Amino acid sequence: DNLQFVDHLNSKQHLSNTGQSGEVKRATVEEVRERLEWLVRRKREEAEAVEKVVDLGERLEKREGELEREREEKRRKRREKRRKTEGGVGVKQEVVEGNGIIC
Repeated sequence: DNLQFVDHLNSKQHLSNTGQSGEVKRATVEEVRERLEWLVRRKREEAEAVEKVVDLGERLEKREGELEREREEKRRKRREKRRKTEGGVGVKQEVVEGNGIIC
């Protein structure tokens, strides 16, 4: 199965459809050095990214803190809204005439 797939990828028809040629280009020494430098840089960046990853426990604690702050903000807004309605400044009640029947 895999061999058939590789044969398909390397077939003239597939290569021409993808805009590639079947010719193999010989790399220069400078191109090889650039590629190796790029690979080293990429490996360093990946290693730095792994170091930046925070421990799962720390991430969970941080998220719990964020959720608690969001809950507290919702509570604060709800209390503020209740205070406004108690003073008569809050939500305006609409009076529907005719019990909602449209004539």
